Amino acid sequence: MTISTAQVSLAQESHVPETLQLARFRPRIGALISGIDLSKPVDQTTQRGLSQALLQHGVLFFRDQPLGAERFVEVARLFGEPYKQNEYNHSHDRVSEIEVLENSTQRRQTADFWHSDVTWQRNPPKATALHAQVLPSEGDTVWSSTAAAYELPDPALAAYLETLTAVNTLEVTRLPEYLVGDYGGF
Repeated sequence: MTISTAQVSLAQESHVPETLQLARFRPRIGALISGIDLSKPVDQTTQRGLSQALLQHGVLFFRDQPLGAERFVEVARLFGEPYKQNEYNHSHDRVSEIEVLENSTQRRQTADFWHSDVTWQRNPPKATALHAQVLPSEGDTVWSSTAAAYELPDPALAAYLETLTAVNTLEVTRLPEYLVGDYGGF
């Protein structure tokens, strides 16, 4: 993994504590945030800085942050009100807002194809929070920015794209074939 060596203090951008640091993850998307312990309460100024960083960079990565289920929901709450939107994913045993994604003999939930998290729903969430517990020995989650991609084409192509309409629906995805077990239907 390559991370830009140019680090920018979030304090310069948002008046948050000097210890909080942002390193650009990729040229067009993502930032690695360090200098924060998410297991502890976050003040409102830091919360505003993190929200601003999410809007600016699209994805925020926090490394080595061991969080329990309840604290994970509190961290997600820094960016908005969390809720379980996918009825086909089973909930955490104690915290209903958490959707457990699992690839095991009981549940085969792979996401080995390009997808955009639940944008097909009537009121899609503004963000998704992930907290990996067990990682596979191979594979990767890749992030992309449609906003950055939109800035790349020739202006004439961008103007043409603005005339088009898209329908985002679950029915044409491969998701149903990956679901095993009783997930309540769609």
